[in-house]
Amino acid sequence: MDSSNSDDGSTDTEDEENLTADTSFESSCSESSCSDHSESSDDDDEVDPWEAIVDEVFDLHRAQMKRRVHEIQNEENISKEKAHKLMRKELSHELNQTFRDRYTMFLKRVQSLKRDTTYQKINDTAKRLRMEDDMDWEESIEEAVNKRKVLLARELTKWKLEDTSDSDSNDDDMEHGDDEDGEEDDESDMDHTGNYYVCT
Repeated sequence: MDSSNSDDGSTDTEDEENLTADTSFESSCSESSCSDHSESSDDDDEVDPWEAIVDEVFDLHRAQMKRRVHEIQNEENISKEKAHKLMRKELSHELNQTFRDRYTMFLKRVQSLKRDTTYQKINDTAKRLRMEDDMDWEESIEEAVNKRKVLLARELTKWKLEDTSDSDSNDDDMEHGDDEDGEEDDESDMDHTGNYYVCT
């Protein structure tokens, strides 16, 4: 069967394969394996380079995903987990497109950051700490940021905080209130990748 081409040159089949190949999108585990993973993550204390981008993608689509899950449940009379899998397949192209867009934006931001004087000063401080005080990379970064906190504070003060008090209540109602079909918000049973928790 021929695969239809999308506007960005990729095919629907490619998008579906990419989504299926990404284990974070359809991950599940037993209770014991979840606890083991949590313990190892605490020990390693490593930052997942993809987590922030994936979080952003699912935050952007969260309301749409939840609404579609509820619609499929009502239409097919199936469980939430089964409806969620159908929703993910249905929205796979859109989710992957957003993921690619956000990753492209991230790469541009990193490239711009490397030319930023504040970043360069903090990085130089971290390098000096590794050379002179024999710190490892993570320790030197944390100490450099702490030493340069005044410099970072100046960056924050450059940005003017707009008055959004009039729209805050409306935004909160939309993000945390009831869905269109009257069902309560159920974000508590979704993980950071948009999957429903299998482990408890």
